Amino acid sequence: MNIFTDHTIKKLFYEILLSVLIFTVFSAVSLSYENAAPLIFTAALCMAGAIVLFCYVFFADSRPYWNVPLPKSSNAAEQIRPHGLHATMKAV
Repeated sequence: MNIFTDHTIKKLFYEILLSVLIFTVFSAVSLSYENAAPLIFTAALCMAGAIVLFCYVFFADSRPYWNVPLPKSSNAAEQIRPHGLHATMKAV
């Protein structure tokens, strides 16, 4: 897939995959304990926090790309066409 050619998004996917894998292994190991529910809940909160942190770092680093101004045009189809998308809109 073309999305994985960008190394920063590939790194983000690997970080998320690693955090889910660590959570799964920790949950499977903690099932042997008598009171495993609080451990698994805490691990789930830590995994969610890690994923939010990974996404925050990813989007904070890519922030300058969001400030690119759009071309001034009154027709939305003219703005879409240069990007290789072909859209047709019909009035209802």
